[in-house]
Formats: sequence, C-alpha cells, structure tokens
Amino acid sequence: MLATGMLIAGDAQKESMRFAGSCACYKRRHVFLTAAHCTRLAEGETLLALMQGESGTRIIRRIVLHPTSDIAILCTDPVPSDDGLSIQVYQDIDDELIDGGDFIGFGYPMEGSDYALPVGRLFKGHFQRTFGYDPPSGGSRYLAGEMNIPAPAGSSGGPIAWSHRPDRLVATVTTNHDSYALLDRLEEVEKNGVVYREQISRVVSYGIAAMLVGMKEWINEQSASQ
Repeated sequence: MLATGMLIAGDAQKESMRFAGSCACYKRRHVFLTAAHCTRLAEGETLLALMQGESGTRIIRRIVLHPTSDIAILCTDPVPSDDGLSIQVYQDIDDELIDGGDFIGFGYPMEGSDYALPVGRLFKGHFQRTFGYDPPSGGSRYLAGEMNIPAPAGSSGGPIAWSHRPDRLVATVTTNHDSYALLDRLEEVEKNGVVYREQISRVVSYGIAAMLVGMKEWINEQSASQ
C-alpha cells in the first residue's frame, strides 16, 4: 500500500483537481510506473502525484511513454531518503510468466465524482490468459494479461505482482473488458411481418493489465537516469 499512490490532474487557473489514475513507486520514491493513458487524461493540465504516507502532492516533472505498450514512467523532484518511506517501493521487474499465476495488486477505484479522491483497495486474483491486446481506441497491440476480476475505473496504472514475490512488478492495470453471454432469447412475430426480439444477457467483466515482460531493460534504463 505504501508503495502506491494516485495521480491527480490539476488546473491552477480554474483551481480544480480531478482524479486521473493509480501509480506505483519504482526503486525510488520519486519514480513511478503507471498506465500511459492516465497521463493523457491530464493533457493541458498539471499532473500531480499523491502518495500513501505523504501529506501533500508532488508535481510530475517528466513523463516517458513506452513506444508500444500502455506504460509510462513518471518522475517528480527527488525526495529526502531519511523519512522512513524510502524503502516503500517496488524493487524490480519480474520477467516470469506463470499460466494461471496468482497475483496481488493495489489501486484506487473511482467512485462517484471525478473530483472526489477514491479509497485505496488491495485486490487478489489470477491471470486467465496472456494475449495480444488491441486497444479499442487505437494504438499498438501489447502483451496483456486477462484477470479473473474486474478492473474498475481508476485502478488503471495500479501495480500487479505475483503473490509469492509481492515486491516485484509483473504488470500494470490498463483497462476493463466486458464479455456478454446470451442466456435466453424470445421472438414474437407481429402484424405486417414486424419481428419483436428480446434477449437476456449476462455481462462478465475482466480486468486487463499490460505485462512488463521484456520491458525490464527499458524501464530500468529510463528510471535510472532520473
């Protein structure tokens, strides 16, 4: 929990702030990993980080987007290392893929207004499959893991680690996918050949996460220079 935080988009002129997503400290308290699309929600505004255990926000000074995946590295000004929080970081990237592997994560699902700060929540589950995910809004295909649990709005950018190695990042939450299962169908033929159809469907939601396999060198190189 203490290695995570939330991103806030702020407009100094309008004196307003709104929630933009989740993030996680990587190796140092001023370097974060998140979903790239979370940073686009703050275009034209100042992007801020509010980290667990800290009393105020910090301004994001640099954003580095991965060339293909929905991953971004964010940096603020360095913070003192003697405040007791310096060890509250994710230590490394986990390059192992485990079929059906159990994971643990933390994020800030959004509830109600965009302007109300959400409550942080821990979640557990397992990956049902890994596959090449094509974002509906366009962009490059990336290696994704399909979770057996939903990923509510706001949890994007949140960290995921294998349950047996909770200090190493294996993925970052990016979106949610809804699957529709047809349960029943009723058809009635009315006058003039008009057909009335009624369907009863069940919606199943699966969280999608960008797997960090193969990104370790890029992430470490970009974050080490900050």
